[in-house]
Amino acid sequence: RFLQRLFDEGDPAVIEVVFNEIIDHAEELMVDPFGNYLVQKLLECCSTEQRREVLERVAPSLVSISLNMHGTRAVQKLVETLEGDDQVELVVNSLKDGVVTLIKDLNGN
Repeated sequence: RFLQRLFDEGDPAVIEVVFNEIIDHAEELMVDPFGNYLVQKLLECCSTEQRREVLERVAPSLVSISLNMHGTRAVQKLVETLEGDDQVELVVNSLKDGVVTLIKDLNGN
């Protein structure tokens, strides 16, 4: 919650520091019961470039993250905050092979 409050303050320098510390752990944080809230908050506050980096890091695992009860919330926030056709295309391409699995899953749909 402390880190989430730092994001609320909106200082780009602070957001950058926190971003740099957690980006290598984005995938595991997205499926964590508490970490997913941090990632959601980050996605609301980060720059377009930072959001793109998160997306590129988690894209290969987007289907499995979406199937997780905590990860699905973080993926929903990611989709809500997409900017530009290139980001939308990356998400679509990452999810398309798992569409049937996602539809049949309680969390994935």
